[in-house]
Amino acid sequence: DMLKKSVKYPDGKPFDYLSDANAERIKVLIDGESDAVKSLVLSQIEPKKAAKVINLMDVDDKKKIVLRLAKIKPVAPEVLAEIDRSLHEKLLTQNTENSQNMDGRGVLAQILKRMNPSVENSIINTLSEQDPELGEDLRKRLFTEEDVIGSDDRFIQNYLHDMEDRDIAVLIYGKNDAFREKILSNVSKNRRRVILDEESMVHHLTKSDSEKMTSSFYSVLRRAWENGDLRVSGRDEGEVYV
Repeated sequence: DMLKKSVKYPDGKPFDYLSDANAERIKVLIDGESDAVKSLVLSQIEPKKAAKVINLMDVDDKKKIVLRLAKIKPVAPEVLAEIDRSLHEKLLTQNTENSQNMDGRGVLAQILKRMNPSVENSIINTLSEQDPELGEDLRKRLFTEEDVIGSDDRFIQNYLHDMEDRDIAVLIYGKNDAFREKILSNVSKNRRRVILDEESMVHHLTKSDSEKMTSSFYSVLRRAWENGDLRVSGRDEGEVYV
C-alpha cells in the first residue's frame, strides 16, 4: 500500500509496451476503440509518435481526436490501468499476419521517405509493376514528384510566396523539367528570373541539403492534402463536391 501511494506507476508506466510499436501498429490497435480511449492512448505515448498516428487517420477522425486531446482531463488510475491492460491483451492477440504486413509497409514507407525523391519514385514504379496494390498503398503513404506536379496551383503559389528565393532555387536545383516548370510557373516573371539567377549561383550544394529542402516541401504539401486544404490530380479523382 505504501509503495502504491509513493510510486506513480507501481506496475509500470501505462502503455509502455507501445514504445517499440510504430505508428501503423498503434493505429491498428486503437481502431475500433472509442474516441475517448484513442485520445487517452495518444496522450500517454511519445508526442512525435502520437502525431504520426493522427496523420494516418482520416480527416474527420483527426478533427475529433485533436479536439478531444485539447479538452482531455485527468483519468482515475484504476480506469487508466484497466484500459492499459485491455489494450495490452488486444495487442498480444492481434492477427500476426496482418500486423506484420502493415508494419512492413510502414517501415518501407519510412525508408523511402529518406531516399532521394527520384530514387523513391523509381522504386515505387517498379513495385507497382510487380504488385499494383502494394504500389498504390505506398503512394498513399508518401508524396511523390508526380503529386507535386499534379497539385493545385493556388496552394503552390501561396506557399512559394512565403519562401525565400534561394530556398526555391535549392528546391528546383537538379530536378527534372516538369518539376521545375511546375514551381517556376507559379511565381511572377520577375521573381522567376531572380530564382534562376540564385540557382546559377548555387555551388557545392550537398545532396543532404537538397533532399532536406525537398523533403520539407513534400511534407507541407502532404500535410495540406491530408487536411483537405490541397487538391492533387490523381489522388482526389472521384471526390464528390456539394
